[in-house]
Amino acid sequence: MRANYGMRNRQRGVAAVIMGIAAIALLSFMGIAVDLAYTYSRKTELQNAADAAALSGAKKLNLTAAGVTAAIADAIATFNQNNTNNLVGSAFVITVANLRLGSCPNPDDVLPLRFPACTYVAASSVTTDAAALNKSFLEVTTPTHTKNTFFMRVTGGANVSTDTSGYAVAGRFVTDVTPIGICGIDPAAPATKKYTDPNELVELGFRRGIAYDLFAMNPLGSSPSDPWLVNPVDAPPNACQPSHASANFTAPFVCQGNSGVVAGTTSGISVYGNTGLSDSVLKALNSRFDKYSGAYGSNQCSVTTAPPDSNIKQYCWDPLDPACHTPPSAVSGTTWMGGAPPQPTRQTVSINASPKKPEYVLPPSASPNLAFAKYGTLWSYGPAYNADASSPPGPGAAYTPATANLTKMYDLGTTTTFFNNTYPTTPGTGFPVGTPPAPYNQTSGQWFQAPGNPGTRNRRVLKLLIIDCAAVSGTGSCGKNLPVLGVGKFFMQKMADPTGSKTLEVEFAGLVEPLPTAEIKLYR
Repeated sequence: MRANYGMRNRQRGVAAVIMGIAAIALLSFMGIAVDLAYTYSRKTELQNAADAAALSGAKKLNLTAAGVTAAIADAIATFNQNNTNNLVGSAFVITVANLRLGSCPNPDDVLPLRFPACTYVAASSVTTDAAALNKSFLEVTTPTHTKNTFFMRVTGGANVSTDTSGYAVAGRFVTDVTPIGICGIDPAAPATKKYTDPNELVELGFRRGIAYDLFAMNPLGSSPSDPWLVNPVDAPPNACQPSHASANFTAPFVCQGNSGVVAGTTSGISVYGNTGLSDSVLKALNSRFDKYSGAYGSNQCSVTTAPPDSNIKQYCWDPLDPACHTPPSAVSGTTWMGGAPPQPTRQTVSINASPKKPEYVLPPSASPNLAFAKYGTLWSYGPAYNADASSPPGPGAAYTPATANLTKMYDLGTTTTFFNNTYPTTPGTGFPVGTPPAPYNQTSGQWFQAPGNPGTRNRRVLKLLIIDCAAVSGTGSCGKNLPVLGVGKFFMQKMADPTGSKTLEVEFAGLVEPLPTAEIKLYR
């Protein structure tokens, strides 16, 4: 029988064809493995550089045009420093054209949309303080990086190159907490409030309606009588930049009364701070009184971003201060403002030498030796409050001038009448229903003075950090770690005095609850 060699001859070379087809497939898979791995690596590098640029630049945003300029420069430099691994010697960089600014972390033209969304603008367009006022988020979009493929090119078509880029948004929600810290008078945990006799509410040792000179509070820092200047951007456990605690960097935050370091609850929260408020910081506070230059005003404040209060009348009696030098006899009913000279020392706090801890002077019934001079101007912003039945107690019914006189809250049981019939009996037009009448909330008359520029109500209310000064720790280029007990509202009774012996006289108006939240972080 004859063998069939024809079929066998026709099958010669099939293996080579199969190997050739398999080689193409293998090269394609190698292209996917190698080229896409490179693309992913480049994407990661670009994203990391964009993240670093957004975070670094956002820390420079202080709601001024100068802050925007600094943020642009820092973001560009940071990106270009971090974008070196795969393109050494390359000109692949970002410019101001790659940066935008907004007031929330969710641009309205980036999908998928998130709520809330807001309009972002080119960073180059923010050239004035007014334009920078609410811009606290920075967006970084890198140029597209195109890379020719190696193995995928053999498949032809559209696989000759790959594109990748980076995108990041970082920033903080602005809170209206002025970056100044003062010591809590009574920081005892866990209660942050308690009664005095008979039923007056006390919060962290402060009594509503009473004046305090913050330069006489002896805050247990390295300087015996200065408040703390707080870094308005960086907070532990995050790293900080010492320049963020400088007077120049902090001044815009002080002008406007905001920062970004308070995080929702006081439990375990601390801030960076140093004792000492410079003249420029004190002058920045006086923008509330329509002062933007001269001995009492700072040219670092803008009337656009830091308007005056709607009522700039000062409540004080000070023979050395012309603005507060109206003799009591010339103004009807000044008993509540401290009476005849000498002016009260406005100090109701003493310091226990050992251990060094602030002590609250109890009211007259418990401390009969408390002198009249311990009280300053009373109730210029609002009254004292009864404690309610909650635990810890909160504000209940407000005292009235009549009940304060009757209970002899401030006069050591003598016949002195602090509040007479000239104390306001109704709030001015436009104040919310239920506002207790006080000199500040008048809109005309002897307790009212309109600013020259358009004013904003309650600008004189400073929301200040209350610090547990007995637990202050650490040191270094960024200052000390200051444990935060809470945020208190303090009404400026008169302009801060940066001349000679500094003074900052304020009236306690209660704790801020709940605390506002703010933290610089990466959002996208």
